[in-house]
Amino acid sequence: GLAVMRALMISGACDKVVELAVDYANTRKQFGKPIGKFQALQHQLAEASCRAAAAEMAGKYACRELDNNQFLAGAAVAKYTASVAAKDVSRIGHQVFGAIGITDEHELHYYTRRLWQWRAEAGNERYWSEQLGNKILAAGSEQLWSSLTA
Repeated sequence: GLAVMRALMISGACDKVVELAVDYANTRKQFGKPIGKFQALQHQLAEASCRAAAAEMAGKYACRELDNNQFLAGAAVAKYTASVAAKDVSRIGHQVFGAIGITDEHELHYYTRRLWQWRAEAGNERYWSEQLGNKILAAGSEQLWSSLTA
């Protein structure tokens, strides 16, 4: 239960970090134009947005799997995906904001510190990837394809 709960919390915090970063990128100007107009930054923001969306979908999958009495599979997918998203979204958020993101005056670090904390709680991405791998190995090679496409 805690792993799924943390995955859902990570998803929401990732969404907020992406929202803050996009807003800042469209507001902050450098070389006469918003920094969000620079292609390199657009790619970073797109990656962060994709990671946040993946965390949200994985959280929804975990909730569905709880309803189907498949707690381990749902929790493993959700917590792994959300933990990876937490790491990447935090990194990108701080890259967009630079030093201002860690100052007391800015709210970014309140979200990213929680992302790092929640990433470690209830098993990090390594723990959950091992759980998924062990589950697949235990099922045997005959079940590999169906377990990946289910």
